[in-house]
Amino acid sequence: MKEVIPYNSMVKTNNITHLKTAIGLLLIVVFTQSSFSQESNTAFLKDYFLVGGFTQYTHNFNYSLFLEDPTVNLEFLPYKTLQFGVLINVYQTKRFNFKTGLIFKPRTNVKRIVFTAAQTGLDYDLELNTLGSGGLKLKEFPMMAEYIVPISKKIKWSVTPGFSINWMKDYGGGEGDIINGAGVFVFYDDLSNKPFFFDIHIGTGFYFLLNPFLLQIGFRYSKSLTPVETGEILVDNFQTVPNSSTGKMKESGDYYGISLAVFIKKRNKKRKKKQ
Repeated sequence: MKEVIPYNSMVKTNNITHLKTAIGLLLIVVFTQSSFSQESNTAFLKDYFLVGGFTQYTHNFNYSLFLEDPTVNLEFLPYKTLQFGVLINVYQTKRFNFKTGLIFKPRTNVKRIVFTAAQTGLDYDLELNTLGSGGLKLKEFPMMAEYIVPISKKIKWSVTPGFSINWMKDYGGGEGDIINGAGVFVFYDDLSNKPFFFDIHIGTGFYFLLNPFLLQIGFRYSKSLTPVETGEILVDNFQTVPNSSTGKMKESGDYYGISLAVFIKKRNKKRKKKQ
């Protein structure tokens, strides 16, 4: 005769099994952490030079745009840039690594303009995708507090909040696109009287401890506290009515990026004993 197990007993058995599994996972985590407790989480950084190379591939968000004439088909698109510079590990505690550095941030803009046949007087519509410099050159001085968690002897995980002081050298300028006399012009504001602005950022990533160098791969999101670029837009000499209109644009400066940093390992110099 087959034994019937009460439902309540089955629930208790499953709960005990889940509890044992949870306790087992907890013991594994505790054991892993205790194996690294004899030294600080940041001790490995002392085996490498404080200054390292840095590069970051960024996706920059699109501009906000206001046009008096809604029939003007103008759009600023998101764009991608490559940042580069150096990072410096300036100070370590048991769990935190404080960083600074210098990062060069080239910027540009990508405009999409559609001139309709009615606006230009031509027999067809025309779409243009134009690349502009915007005249903006940025240098970033980051301040980061990096919290490091050991995953293994060769892999460390980090969470990095921080902020940056950005310096720019900008004198404004202008760009225009003209088709059959009809044109869309952008006049960038001179921001040289406001050379500094700030942003806040959060990042995460992994350190890989290799023999010749230390490799860090990270992900970063940056939020600018003020727009980094503003300007005026003029639409002129269209065949349609109104044939002239104005507008405004601004770039937030927000972006996310994937970064790579490399720190060279120090050589251990062995002293020869004098005979």
